[in-house]
Formats: sequence, structure tokens, C-alpha cells
Amino acid sequence: MRHARAKTALTGLALVMALAGCSGGDGKPTGEAGGKTEEKPPAAPEKPTKLRVELWDRSNAAEGTTITNNFLTNWIRGEVAKIGIDIEFVPVPRATEEEKLNVWMASGEAPDIIFVYNPTVMMRYAEQGGLHELTPILDKFPKLKDANKVALEAAGLYKGKRYAIPARVEATAGPSMKIRQDWLDKLNLKMPTSNDELYAVLKAFKEKDPGGVGKDNVVPWGLSTPSQGTKSFWYGPAYGFGVKNHGPGGILYMPSGNFKNGAYISGWVSPEGKNLFKYMNQAYQDGLIPKEFVTDVNNQKLSQGIANGTIGFLDSNDQATGLNSITRKAVPTAKWVPVPPFKQPDGTMETSTGAKNGMLIMIPKSSKVPEVAMKYLDWMAEEKNISTILSGVEGTHYRKEDGLNFSINPDQRKKDLFAAGDLGIIYNGSRTYTLDQFKKLQNTPEHPDAGELSFQHQEIFRKYGVVEANPDVPRPIATKNNPTFAKFLWDSISKVIIASDFEKEFGAMVDGWKKLGGDDYDKEVAEALKAMNK
Repeated sequence: MRHARAKTALTGLALVMALAGCSGGDGKPTGEAGGKTEEKPPAAPEKPTKLRVELWDRSNAAEGTTITNNFLTNWIRGEVAKIGIDIEFVPVPRATEEEKLNVWMASGEAPDIIFVYNPTVMMRYAEQGGLHELTPILDKFPKLKDANKVALEAAGLYKGKRYAIPARVEATAGPSMKIRQDWLDKLNLKMPTSNDELYAVLKAFKEKDPGGVGKDNVVPWGLSTPSQGTKSFWYGPAYGFGVKNHGPGGILYMPSGNFKNGAYISGWVSPEGKNLFKYMNQAYQDGLIPKEFVTDVNNQKLSQGIANGTIGFLDSNDQATGLNSITRKAVPTAKWVPVPPFKQPDGTMETSTGAKNGMLIMIPKSSKVPEVAMKYLDWMAEEKNISTILSGVEGTHYRKEDGLNFSINPDQRKKDLFAAGDLGIIYNGSRTYTLDQFKKLQNTPEHPDAGELSFQHQEIFRKYGVVEANPDVPRPIATKNNPTFAKFLWDSISKVIIASDFEKEFGAMVDGWKKLGGDDYDKEVAEALKAMNK
């Protein structure tokens, strides 16, 4: 899975909560320490050193700003100039960041700091000799080493050497199912606990239009085209059919596959995966999945459906609280709620969650200033600096009460902090809270249920979250072929879902997977998992 990957900004709410690696908006928490900058910085060198840093561009810059020219980027520039760094942010579209990285790395033109969520990409670059080995450099920067200690123990190694600084994560999360509780209530339906029950609910949504949006406008299951930048998934239904998350991620946004009796099979070509896609194919034929999902490459129609209140079910990195803040602008009575994981055939309940590390931050071998790059990350690790990046300035963007930071001035926050999650790269996600703390932080007259829903979301991952495997062994087949696998599967799965002859199209996908080396990939994963378990 690409986690946590993925994360959600709770627009208009008191706390910005996250969800990757992959997300899908990448909001960060309102930090506990204030953005105070009164300490006297050390004298800067006479001539600052140029440092180029990758920055994801989500085309969400506030009016009057750009992704590289806004409150936070300008604040960072001013602060790091005091320690001798002349920083340049290099934007790259989020939806195509991995492709752009590959071009940069091949040409030797990558910024001095780059990052990915996909560990296979890091391993590929390391295997190719494209990354600086970081342990000797990291040892010179104790603040970063201490702040990200747990994450450093969890990830960033290849063949026993460190090639990445993993972002730290406190509260783990991931993709989750959400449903319109107000629609369920209108039809006197219970929360679905299985794929069969979900299908019946989706059909009822389609046939009875509980939202009063018009039967032709109802979108029972919100879905956009499978791609690197998609904001919709099928993790929940996949787990319900028994697809497991035993293997490493890095190819598709779904549970990776099943490892049993020493053999591994990728989820998309497994018997359980076939049942999943047959289910989705039938849902498409019955009009429960939007007919145009294959062409919704930028998630525009999906986002429009959420905003207009026409979607009834969604599997995504968004939290219910974030969806409510959007949908309630058009439908004040809307109520998105999290759906607990479905029980699998073996009786377990699981959902994908992130490990105690987030994105993997790397320094390309082409960089001539690796120590300056690490110096920047070490600067960011200082509490007052990361807090300002994530939370803004006390009195302007938040107020403190009972040890918690409460957001204020929402319009100012929206303008100033829209890029917080993408600039604060050493910290992904949010901290954990009690139910009472969530209520204090998030409940408002417009969203009196926000705190409880966020607590439910947190507890789902605490109780049922499973982390994908992260083998620290060479996997040359994955290193070489994962991008090819991904592009093939994005296209093939779309065809499978819309196929008039499901068996024929699914068979073509399996054959294509095998021709590309899929069986060898699965054997390689099996050997890596065996090595991990020795």
C-alpha cells in the first residue's frame, strides 16, 4: 500500500488530521509547540550555499500565492538564510512525481533533497548508485537523529546501509471506507459489515435516491480512474474478499497479496482478487460505479460528487470529518461516517495502515552539498521550526489551551498553511488523541460530531491496522519492473471493471501480468519474506 501516503486536510475544523504515504490532501496536525522564533540564530556564513528541495505541487495554492511563493516558503527562506542556506523549492506535480523523479535521476538534475513513499523506488536508486549513503552525514546532526529515532529504526535501509531519512509518524492511518449515515438512516438501513451487505446498500442508494439528488445523479460508490494520483481505492472490499497485505507495496493501491505455505501471490491476480474485481464489474454493470470513472484521471468528477453530495460510499485516504466539511457546504445535513473493516473469510478484520515512518527523504549522488541538505533537515527537526511549518504562528493561526493547539482565523490558515504538509517533510501524519481531546479540538456548531468521528477513525487503525512488509533485501525484479507493472495494471484493471466479458478480460490481465514477469515478481517476494522471517 502506498500510505499513509495518503492524508486529509479538515477544512474549517479545528484540527488538521492526516492520513501515503500516498494518499492521498497531505494535511498535518496542529503541533503542540508554538511557532516562536525569538531565539538568536547562529551567524550565517558570508556566502550562503544554494540548496534545491523538491516540493509537491497539488495545484491548490491559495489565491495570490504560488506553491513556491507563499507565507511558509518565504518564512523558511528567511530562517534558513540565518544558517547559511539559500533555499530553492523545485515544484513537481504530485500526480506525476515518480515519473519526474526518474527523469531527474537519469539526467543527474535532481534537486538536493528528494522523497518518495515507495521503498522500492528508494531501493532502485540505491542499487543504481544514485543516492548518497547517509549514516556518516546523519551522525553529525543529533537533533534530526533524535527526533526521528523511531522512524530511523523502521525504514530507510538497503543492504544494511542508510539511503533515506524516513519521516516520523505518531498516529498511523491509511485508506478507509466511509458511507453517508444520513442516507442509511433515511432508508432505515444498517451499517454494512460485508461486501454482500454493502452491495445491497449501494443498490438501495441507486434505486431510492435517499439524498434527493435525482436518480440519474446518484453515485452509490465514488471512484476515479486507477492511477498514481487517484484519490479513491478499493482496500475495504478487497480485504472483505480475503486479499491480504502480506507483501511489500509499491505497485497498486490495494492490499498487496497473500503469503501462505511459502508461496506468495499478488492480490490483483489471486482468486480473492478475482472475486473482488468480479464484484466491481457487476457493480459497474448495475450502475453503482460511475460510468465515466475511467476518464476521471484528475479526480475532478469524484471531487465534484463529494462537494455536491451525490456520492454515498467512498474508500479513500479522506477522513469522514474532512468529507463532512466539504459536503455540508452543499448539504448541511450530510453525515459521512467511517465504516469498520469487513470480516474476512478467515474471520479476521484488517485494514492497511502505515508503519512508524512516513516518506523516505533522499539525497541524490548528483548533489554536491549533501551535508547542507542534512543541515536543512536537522534545522527542521528543531521543535519550534517544525511546529511553525505545520501549525503556523501562535496568535495568528492557533491559540493554546489545556496543552492543545486550537486553530483560529480559518481564512488566514487556508491562505498561509495550504502547503504545510508538503513542506514539513520530516513529519507525516498527526498525533494520537483521546476522545475528549478530539471533541475539544474539533467540535464546532457546524460539525458537532467531528471529534467523535475522528476518534472512531483513529481507533479503526489502532485495532485493525496491518502494515505491509518492507524487506531489506535486494529485489531486482521489483526494482526494474514495478513502474511497468503499475502502468499495465492501472489500464488493465479499468478494462476488467468495465468489461462486458469479465472472464475474458480478467484472463487477459493475468496473461499480461505473467508475460511481464509477474510470476517471477511473486517468487522474488516470497524469497524476501522468507528471509525476513528467518
